[in-house]
Amino acid sequence: MEKDCELKLGPPERSQKIDVIIVGAGISGLVAAYRLLEKEPSLQIRILEASDNIGGSLQQISQGEIGAKWFEASQAHVYQLLQRMEIPLQQRSIVDAALPRCWELDQGVSSNLANYELQRYINELQLKSPFFRPGRFSIRKNSTKMEKHINNRLFFNESRKFMTNLVELVCGSKASDITYKEFMSICYGCGGLQNIINIYLDCPNTLLEFDSAHLLNVLTKRLQGTEFLLSRQVKAIYHYKDYIEVHDSTQKMHTTDVLILAIPLNALQQINFSPPVPMEMRKLLNNKLKTRLMLTSFIAGYGDGHWRNAGYSGSFLKSEPFIVGCEYRPNVYAGMMIHNSGLEPLVRSIALNALALHFGDAMKTPHTYNQHTFELSSLAHVPLTTPWHRIVWSSSAAASTCYRGFLGGAVQSGLRAALNALLLVRPQVVTWTDVADVHCQNCPNIKDVGPLQLWMSGLNLYNVGYYTLYASSVFLALQFAYKKFG
Repeated sequence: MEKDCELKLGPPERSQKIDVIIVGAGISGLVAAYRLLEKEPSLQIRILEASDNIGGSLQQISQGEIGAKWFEASQAHVYQLLQRMEIPLQQRSIVDAALPRCWELDQGVSSNLANYELQRYINELQLKSPFFRPGRFSIRKNSTKMEKHINNRLFFNESRKFMTNLVELVCGSKASDITYKEFMSICYGCGGLQNIINIYLDCPNTLLEFDSAHLLNVLTKRLQGTEFLLSRQVKAIYHYKDYIEVHDSTQKMHTTDVLILAIPLNALQQINFSPPVPMEMRKLLNNKLKTRLMLTSFIAGYGDGHWRNAGYSGSFLKSEPFIVGCEYRPNVYAGMMIHNSGLEPLVRSIALNALALHFGDAMKTPHTYNQHTFELSSLAHVPLTTPWHRIVWSSSAAASTCYRGFLGGAVQSGLRAALNALLLVRPQVVTWTDVADVHCQNCPNIKDVGPLQLWMSGLNLYNVGYYTLYASSVFLALQFAYKKFG
């Protein structure tokens, strides 16, 4: 064991000890608290949340969901939770799905070829996903960066921009900062690249949605007796053999038997751990991103569906800046924009002006407009599924292994965190059913394929064109040599 992270017995406790403290009041933290109390109602639980409201990525306004909106029925953990809570589900629908989409990728002289090579590349990555299950590969420092892999596979700038933007959206980091193997591992944990595109970009009518305010209301009612402390950012954690001491932004100290950190890696990097976390974990926490990427989600209400009047279904995608939009309700438009930190005040004008170029000037002046900004969670690390003594990791981005980064992953990581906490404070109440509930089945969108199909998937315009040119050059050189010297 590393000497500098060895735990010692703590001094006499300086505050009343709580059974379990949960940092983060997002869906993962709330599910963990719910499962803990369901299994052992006598537990004392306290939840610390850095913001001034609960819900995390679940944010609802009068027009609808401004945070996480949709999921697929295959995301079993969140689906089963909603059924158990008796939360009504509604299938996504748009007025006229037959109308064409408005994607920058579809415009220009080379759009057909760019779309063709992009679809082949996506298909190649989807077919190769089974090879990146946990434990089937190793990541080396000199592994090919995703940016280089994209440039070596795709010829057209339009398709290259699409993929680099998609990497940022999925991983929370630039394509130049993440390796191909890391990206493929994340895609596997997210249910496959096609699943990511369906939920984030295509938004088909097969997706399901629910009333997040209703879910949060039901969860908080079932957590009566749980202490919620909002606007309490955790600054320091002192980890001893017999308990944990947590210091928050109000200078208050909390003592607990078990600490669940239901926050992503970005937030973990802001906390001072004493003693330091183990070396492997330390590398992750010290590997801070060069650029903080933000995602601003927006909803705009109009008197009419101007996108339909312009002849489009509402599906919109622009590469620079990366803006995605879709019809949310007949006269309500929803979208998101990825940008650097500090540009939040400009999102409205940039996004609405981009939409107005295609859907008409009326898009610039919505009757109602709301936006909410989230920091993109970094997924560029192996899921943290094993507790560090009394510290349990959670959150969809940090700890889920099934539909990572989505609602299904948030619920799964919350269930696993509760299981690990119970094994520390009330092991006698844990059953094999609890273990099975956390288990991640093989993602239904990822299937093993044959070697021939896998090889064929690697053929694309870039490498076929390159090798054809190379073979032609060699043939002409040999022909010339034969005529001259033969």
